[in-house]
Amino acid sequence: MTRLLLWLYPRRWRRRYRAEFESLLEELGDQRSRPAIAWDLVRGALDARLYDAPTAGPIRRVLPLVLLVWLGISAEIVRSNVVSPRGDDDLLPVILGYGFAVVMLAYAGRRAAAASAAARRRRGR
Repeated sequence: MTRLLLWLYPRRWRRRYRAEFESLLEELGDQRSRPAIAWDLVRGALDARLYDAPTAGPIRRVLPLVLLVWLGISAEIVRSNVVSPRGDDDLLPVILGYGFAVVMLAYAGRRAAAASAAARRRRGR
């Protein structure tokens, strides 16, 4: 199963490190439990996908904004449905709140795309 989790890593990462990574997995097989190794593989794959990618800079720049919007949406859902449910009269505030969230997420996406395109131009692609 742990060998299947290697497919979570980016292709260029697998090409470069696969052989030594498989030998490391063989060595660790006797020392650590399979769930612990699987958890490390999933965390490492996530890290490789988010932070080692050529577009990691733009993603890291907009990630706080996206997380903040997600937190705001979550807080609004809890507030409007759990803390103070008002019934049918809260349609306008909900639409405005979600509309704002969509606009902010679109803005974050445009910023990331522009920064990624600029990085590709600098690298000469």
